[in-house]
Amino acid sequence: KGFPLIIHATVTGWGGTFVEPGIHDYHTQLNKACDLCKAGFPIENLVIRVDPIWPTSSGLKRAAEVIEEAKSLGLLQKKKTARLRVSILDEYKHVKERIRRANHEPVYGDKFYPPVFMVEKTAEMLKNENVPFETCAEELLTKKCPELAAVKGCVSETDLALMGLGIKDVNEMYENKQRRSGCHCLSCKSELFNDRKPCPTKCIYCYWK
Repeated sequence: KGFPLIIHATVTGWGGTFVEPGIHDYHTQLNKACDLCKAGFPIENLVIRVDPIWPTSSGLKRAAEVIEEAKSLGLLQKKKTARLRVSILDEYKHVKERIRRANHEPVYGDKFYPPVFMVEKTAEMLKNENVPFETCAEELLTKKCPELAAVKGCVSETDLALMGLGIKDVNEMYENKQRRSGCHCLSCKSELFNDRKPCPTKCIYCYWK
């Protein structure tokens, strides 16, 4: 029982720009996700992941366009729907350096996290889109969107159930192996890659140095 895969389709709206130079534009990405579902992949096992959201005016506009197109394509609907997952940009020091090398200014100045007004603007955009979404270590965003937000780890009980793994008790899996503040992922989450460096797509926000 269950289809033993969950696909996270990361679609930020920045494909083909300095942010994601090796990524297709979001129209291509979302249409490919549709093709996958038409070929038989369960839509409920698909996660449209707008992650990271750049909480600037242009970044929020791009994120809204992604969500709108996903809705128009039938990926985000009221019944039998893909899941929407969001997160706001984390600006590591090495990410700031990459942004400067690309002749742009870091979004948060010398800070790692976004200022409150940027989180509020992100919440306003998500409320306007009116699509339920999942998020993890985004406490303020969750508080601003209580009617839409569901706090879930990237690997959660929902994923295990959809994959038909039949695990009866996940309580012992709540140890946060990553030790990241606010992380809700189950401890069965693990990294499959040994070569821990940015991949050829060269996304500017990649947390690997």
